Amino acid sequence: MIIFISGGVRSGKSYFAEQKAMELASDSKQLHYIATSILYDEEMKKRIRKHQEDRTKSSLQWNTVECSANIGELASRFSKKDVVLIDCLTTLLANEMFSEQNEDEQSILLALKKIAKNSFAVIIVSNEIFSGGTMYEQETLNYMRKLGRLHVDIAAIAKEVYLVENGIPRKKKG
Repeated sequence: MIIFISGGVRSGKSYFAEQKAMELASDSKQLHYIATSILYDEEMKKRIRKHQEDRTKSSLQWNTVECSANIGELASRFSKKDVVLIDCLTTLLANEMFSEQNEDEQSILLALKKIAKNSFAVIIVSNEIFSGGTMYEQETLNYMRKLGRLHVDIAAIAKEVYLVENGIPRKKKG
């Protein structure tokens, strides 16, 4: 099962995703958090620390894996007793586009499907970045097109899709 959650930056989507993961894991499932961010600056460090503290405070044990690229390599780690939260697709795509291997969005989609096939549930978090128009450099527009295709493809195969705005999740599918 795939659950797709998107929303603006600091919209509450990660908190909602964590709550959803814990809800699904309540039947003795293992919780896994795949962090795709690369630590670049003090602001990112604070955000990562807050997410870590939130998971530590939860009543369930989280297994955290840092994986900024080649996420498909993790698929064999999971079983049908696992709930996997991937935060976030936006960062993963950027990391892949600028890595030496330069994975495309279809490779990422295949990797996500592999993880989902091996797991009980996969929750994928992503950012909505499409409300700012099209006045961007070509490389940014290319990134936005790829992310948009990934969003459409993931939403098509997801059992549930949510859009989180102002801390309020709205169910769009399922």
